[in-house]
Amino acid sequence: MNHELTKLLRELDQRREKLQSGPAVIFLQTVRGCPLTCAMCQFEPSRPERISRELLAKVEPAFPNLEVLGIHGYGAPLLGDLDYFVRQSLEHDFVIHMNTTGFFLTRERADLLARTRLSIRFSIPAGTAPTYANIMGREFGRVLDNVAYLVERTQRTDRPADLWFSYIVMEDNLDEIDAFLHRAHDCGIRIVQFMRLRPQPRKRTTIRAKDRDYGFNYSRQAHPSVRERFIERLPEIQAIAADLGIEIEHGSLVERLGNPNALAQLVNNTSSRYLQRRVLPFKTARGICVAPWIGQLSINQSGIVCLCCASAFPVGDLNHSSLDEIWNSKHMRRVRRSFARERFPHLCGYCRGFDLKEYPRNTVFRKSSEKHLECTQNPIQVASAW
Repeated sequence: MNHELTKLLRELDQRREKLQSGPAVIFLQTVRGCPLTCAMCQFEPSRPERISRELLAKVEPAFPNLEVLGIHGYGAPLLGDLDYFVRQSLEHDFVIHMNTTGFFLTRERADLLARTRLSIRFSIPAGTAPTYANIMGREFGRVLDNVAYLVERTQRTDRPADLWFSYIVMEDNLDEIDAFLHRAHDCGIRIVQFMRLRPQPRKRTTIRAKDRDYGFNYSRQAHPSVRERFIERLPEIQAIAADLGIEIEHGSLVERLGNPNALAQLVNNTSSRYLQRRVLPFKTARGICVAPWIGQLSINQSGIVCLCCASAFPVGDLNHSSLDEIWNSKHMRRVRRSFARERFPHLCGYCRGFDLKEYPRNTVFRKSSEKHLECTQNPIQVASAW
């Protein structure tokens, strides 16, 4: 562990308001827009746009102290300037993290990514080709073949990769979980997570895909009975995963939902979009989150810096301030002060925070989590993603 990260963890333990260390985790919207037509996505297909060099130049001073650089956010990260990010990762020895469908993964891109420290969550919401084609509008086998190739390439390096499959459980794929686990095993994936379908205002009625004969209705796909049936089957699912040597994780870099209902989430989604804050719950939770100290700043292509990847709350603008100034701004100090008192700021909504164990497994945070402060609650079980 380098000296800067050691100092950062010490400042976390001491609950400092003003930090001498810079952020160790940053999320960049490296690509804005995606041409895909995934049924459950809240965004319309659009032309991908890469982050500007001018904005990257304002973030680059933080690279030497980074442990994780997330390169996703409302776009297709595999269409970004991967050569640039792999080069920076190799020079500064940080993990490249992304969430992706994997559709734009090719063998050439896999060869490039396998050169460095890597953390990827592949969204695979199906266990069979027909269901995948309906939900994602793409060829299942092609995606699996390229993921398997990436897994094999990373296994031949001395840089362990942290590669997961993420499964959004819906009505149309609930009966394919067994097949999904076997597909993960065939690809060499040994960690999976199961996620709930988030409420989206525009998905309340049936939306018909323009490029295929498939209608998606949020109310049907995310009906409470889907959750109930999943929980009922969970012991059986866990047994199948164990037999295949697959671990079921709660998932990292995701909101910890305190079991709000769909209406409460919808209210917070709307208030976040228009008011830049969450209005629920009325009574904030008690606890601690490492993000205000470790980092997890989320930077969009306009230069707006938000508190973390799960918050729409802006803490600064790179067009007017440096990243160092934003990192110790009055907004950030106020958030740290609240967490130092073990109070979640209202802007966090139902999020239950992050702890060191939720960062990619190939980071120093996971390796040091047993030695440092245990943040937040008890270990989160798989069902908490609901």
